[in-house]
Amino acid sequence: LSRLRATLIERKVSGQTKREALLLLRSVLQDAVKRGILAQNPATLLELPPKRSNPVRVPSYEAACKVVGAIKAPGPRAAAEVLLFTGMRLNECLALQWDDVDLDGRRITVARSIDQVTGKLGTPKTERGRRSIVIPDGLAERLKAYRAQQVSGKTVRSDPWVFPVARTLRKETDAALAQDPTTKEPRAERPPVLNDRNFVQRHWVPALKAVEGADFTPHA
Repeated sequence: LSRLRATLIERKVSGQTKREALLLLRSVLQDAVKRGILAQNPATLLELPPKRSNPVRVPSYEAACKVVGAIKAPGPRAAAEVLLFTGMRLNECLALQWDDVDLDGRRITVARSIDQVTGKLGTPKTERGRRSIVIPDGLAERLKAYRAQQVSGKTVRSDPWVFPVARTLRKETDAALAQDPTTKEPRAERPPVLNDRNFVQRHWVPALKAVEGADFTPHA
């Protein structure tokens, strides 16, 4: 366990990711204690690494617009536009339902977020997390056009979700997540929404490559 911790410390990932990996391990071993497999949990002796977040490299507005414009698929592009004009977190954006979007009143209500590991929907952790965001006219018009594409059958539709994904794509990402690693029991079916990894790997990264010098995350 100490060697594992040392290996994690050397990894080029955030301190939070390192902490979560060790906390998950601690949780698994604690379950083994409860089941009588282990006499005690050796992971309780591990010191968690400090919370050092990686600095966010914020792009210029022009660069951000170019990357968003380089995304071709209607759903992922609309999601990227929501990120750009609202500052929402990616997993808040992907959990949006159409009832949360008031296109005439020019507002989006942030009411939930999706945990991409479990597929569970949750509410924001704080009262400030649950919020109503004013959106500009341009974004409202883009979302109206995107909704019209869904209604006409030109792009994927699965009400009430704003950013659904085709089932063929869901199978690829859900196969590895279909079983709880601790209990080996089947997990509840995931909502049919765009997965954050698919969003990044299939749409965001290719868009970055299409824009010279662009290198930033959706969060940025």
